[in-house]
Amino acid sequence: MLETLETPRLYLRKMTVADANEVFENWTSSENVAKYLTWAPHISIEVTKEYLTAEEENRDEGWG
Repeated sequence: MLETLETPRLYLRKMTVADANEVFENWTSSENVAKYLTWAPHISIEVTKEYLTAEEENRDEGWG
């Protein structure tokens, strides 16, 4: 599996716990985003960190 996917205009990589602040601020805490997902908005960054930890440990693709 590719670790990264890069083009002149795009760089994709697996999300990590180090991305927690950006992930929380930009989508996991948003009610507008969550209405299209299967979970409620995260109420704290700790919930996002738990989610990202589980993704790192259990998901093969993990693209962000």
